[in-house]
Amino acid sequence: MGYRTLFLVVSLFAFGITGCEGAIGRSEASRGNNPSNPGDPDFPVDTTRPALSSCDSFEPAAPFVYAAKVKTLLTGLGLTGEELDALTANPDVLRSQIEGWLDMPQADQKLQRFFETGFQQDGYEEQALVDLWGYNNFQMGRLSDGTSVDDTYIRTFEESFARSVVDIVRADRPFTDVLTTRTVYLTTAQMVGLALSDDRAIDDDEDRSYNRSRSMIEQLVYTTENIPLSQTLNPSSPNWMRFTIPAEGLPGGCGGEAVKTNGDLVRAAFAVLFGYYTDNDGCMQDNYRTTPLIGEDALFDWRPVTFRTPGAGEEPAMFWEVDAMRASNELVLRVPRVGFMTTPAFFATWPTNDANQARVTINQTLIVALGKSFDSETTLIPAFDDALDDSHADPTTACWGCHVNLDPMRQYFRNSYTYFYHAQQDDSVQALRPSFAFQGVSVEGAPGDGVGELAGTLSTHPRFAPTWVQKACYFATSSACPEGSAEFQNIVTAFEQSGMSFRSMLVELFSSPLISARSCVEAAGGDIPSVSRIRHFCSTVSNRLGISDACGTDTYYQSERRGARGVTRQLAEVVPDDGYGRGGEIPVVIADPNLFIRAAGEAMCERFGELVVNNDGQFPPSDPEGAIQAFVVDLAGLPESDPRHAGALDILSRHYELAEAETNTTNALRSTFIVACTAPSVLGMGL
Repeated sequence: MGYRTLFLVVSLFAFGITGCEGAIGRSEASRGNNPSNPGDPDFPVDTTRPALSSCDSFEPAAPFVYAAKVKTLLTGLGLTGEELDALTANPDVLRSQIEGWLDMPQADQKLQRFFETGFQQDGYEEQALVDLWGYNNFQMGRLSDGTSVDDTYIRTFEESFARSVVDIVRADRPFTDVLTTRTVYLTTAQMVGLALSDDRAIDDDEDRSYNRSRSMIEQLVYTTENIPLSQTLNPSSPNWMRFTIPAEGLPGGCGGEAVKTNGDLVRAAFAVLFGYYTDNDGCMQDNYRTTPLIGEDALFDWRPVTFRTPGAGEEPAMFWEVDAMRASNELVLRVPRVGFMTTPAFFATWPTNDANQARVTINQTLIVALGKSFDSETTLIPAFDDALDDSHADPTTACWGCHVNLDPMRQYFRNSYTYFYHAQQDDSVQALRPSFAFQGVSVEGAPGDGVGELAGTLSTHPRFAPTWVQKACYFATSSACPEGSAEFQNIVTAFEQSGMSFRSMLVELFSSPLISARSCVEAAGGDIPSVSRIRHFCSTVSNRLGISDACGTDTYYQSERRGARGVTRQLAEVVPDDGYGRGGEIPVVIADPNLFIRAAGEAMCERFGELVVNNDGQFPPSDPEGAIQAFVVDLAGLPESDPRHAGALDILSRHYELAEAETNTTNALRSTFIVACTAPSVLGMGL
């Protein structure tokens, strides 16, 4: 048996047995039966914990176990010796430690990723987002390193609302603001796109037009003349819609200037702003791509922007008002934008059509906000059924039980939006009254009531608080917390009494035995190890080693995805991550620490080792003792006061000696790094 195989066997026992204090168990039923197809009703995914029938055999987790777990989940960082010493002396300091960890920038990164999934902003296909503009594709240029602007632009929308939620948590505002806020983090590029989408009209019959822009753009001129963009985008300027193009973009025969009068000129002008010049009346033989005229920084200049509708006599923003948008924290649009459920990312994740008629939109909204989906066991009958579909109006049909509530409630969306999520302008549609009747709450709407009224109703619903406590449970343990337990209900009550402070709720939950397992909760499942789904594993390695985006999953630039980081990005797709299926009330979270996850983790760790173990890297082979000490303390997160420290240091040292006897110093140290990197405290197979 070679040194590597021998050590992997030893390390699994050494790191695992000494690290897994507490009653750990999981039934086969708690493992997802078909995680690759979470929306398939024939393969339900049960991620509930096997409940403890008694606390008689419960063994509480030690401080070095539960504190390391909590800090890793919240920040990706390992426990320091000072933190462990303080906790060992007084376990009650855990709450104040959590407060401090939540103040770290690494906590913002972890929360942002959690909110992207929790608010279902990261599940859309690229084409689905483009469809919202009524186009077949986005025609855009390239960033300075060759990265496609359209790929970058489309992806930025998934983090837009999550950044806003982090801001709400950081400012300790009521978490119900996620339902009613009209302020969202945007970039200048996104504001330009939203202004174009707002001017674009797509009705229920899919008839497409522009409100103002088409009548204002008669032609585009591409010229090698150096024209300031401010003049190009000023309708009062003689240089209106005259775009400067590099000389190589105008081949011979154009004479330094070309005029475009054919096709969709609005779309073409929008494309030029993002670096794409379309062919024009036969002068340009090929399309030309360059860096965006609005600047690369316009894709990443995040800031809070407040949406509002036009006042009397006021016109909405137009997409060419780039300078005004760049300097503004306000965006005037026709289309209502409020809360998580009206973002382009949410609409792209859950598109609708003339058959579904926004039913999926309202259902997924309820799943996000209240953790529940429609079913046929309704106990609330709305006061009126104006919006109930005739084909489902017969109470004797199998569909009636769902549709009697679903159809009147989906009308909140229908009164605000067409099937293509553009502004609803059909009076006959807006005349239908919506109503809300769900989970014990009933509200009668009025004709014209739209998504804003829905947001207000959701913000006062009693299911909102327990739903978001439960989502945080899934984030921490890959499984549900027992909602019927006194411990869970106490956390919900504290959440509500704190003024819906999400930060306060996290402190309560993560210091609770529901997460720490430092004491028994009878209806819970003991100390369940948290498998490092890719979001946890990558942040752990990145933050503990100070490697920016070690997995290459967060960068937008193609040039930063090459080499070892690029290979790691591909391997990261093998390790499971959280997600939601259509109609699924609970997230798809993989809790089974199987050999596939370990194999992918080991392969990724091999690439991490290439990044940090080299003559110019963080761990030069010239100092193996110092590197091994850092592997234990910084990477594995085992400070000297942790009872596992000495054993881990001894095992890694012996592994290095065996490896060096068979290979060179660099490879031996990289092999030792891999073992530390795949320890349970990093890969997450048991803390």
